[in-house]
Amino acid sequence: MLGLDARELTPLLVGRITVAGAETRSFKRAAIVMKDVGDSGVSTRTIERVVHDVGGELAERRDADPRTDDALARRPEEPPDLAVVECDGGRIRTREPGHGPGVHRSAEGWRETKNACLIRAACTVSEEDPQPEPPECFCDPKHVAKIAETEALSVAAAVPDPSGAVPKDDPRESGGLVPPADWQPRRLVRTVLSSLAGSKDFGHQMAREAKRRRFGEARAKAFLGDGLPWNWSIWKQHFADFTPILDFIHVLSYLFLAAKAVHEAAGAAWDQYLVWMRGAWGGEVEQVLEELGTWRAKLGEPPDDAPENDPRRILQKTITYLENNRERMN
Repeated sequence: MLGLDARELTPLLVGRITVAGAETRSFKRAAIVMKDVGDSGVSTRTIERVVHDVGGELAERRDADPRTDDALARRPEEPPDLAVVECDGGRIRTREPGHGPGVHRSAEGWRETKNACLIRAACTVSEEDPQPEPPECFCDPKHVAKIAETEALSVAAAVPDPSGAVPKDDPRESGGLVPPADWQPRRLVRTVLSSLAGSKDFGHQMAREAKRRRFGEARAKAFLGDGLPWNWSIWKQHFADFTPILDFIHVLSYLFLAAKAVHEAAGAAWDQYLVWMRGAWGGEVEQVLEELGTWRAKLGEPPDDAPENDPRRILQKTITYLENNRERMN
């Protein structure tokens, strides 16, 4: 029994084609991978057809009513111990419909994607904060500079930080994974959604998937996002009983750039970043905002025509970001 489906391809081959089509940059490259690595000569047109067919089937399943018999049959037997919902925006180049392959309007070809991750996890409950200090990587100058997409040399080369530097035998140095601590949630099942739909429609997609997964019945529920307003519109409409948590990576980036903006010396900038970052990590957002406000009063407000790298403009953006998200930084 080959198990041929309607496409006259085995389910195994359909699966391989789908993965190749998703992981490569074009159907042509997917065909090369299938031939040279998968040892299967499949035409570019066949790969395109299969990927579109499978994509359509996944979209139908995504948009199906979670109350149907089929959806109920797929429901987990038990609700999750911990339900985590994450969402964020991205950018993707698309081609104009009806104009064949390729991107024809380079300046206008970029569109925003909506992306969500729904995680079923096991967790433990702690009476006290299980990690009062930030992870070591947030105290590593090179790692932080890379996160903030800035030049690492200005800080990292001038400020060696033995206490926060990545040890030579650290698994991150060799591309390995740092073992999770005992208290950290253990991921069991993950579902990923991605769409070019507007935030209103995408919020409904997320809500349907969460209902299928029984997320509303979870003992503990968390919603993670950055400062994009539509993230929190979706949270308010569909996940208001989930604990809102701001993505700390973005806070880290803002504080790092603000510290560099107010201190010319690399060492002083790094010390300032550590103070603000640790304060934000510990939930002392009001104190951090007060200190940033002191610097704003000293430097003044940025003029309307101030460039993006103007220290006053950087301070203004950092303060606005923290003020808008302070309730999600407990």
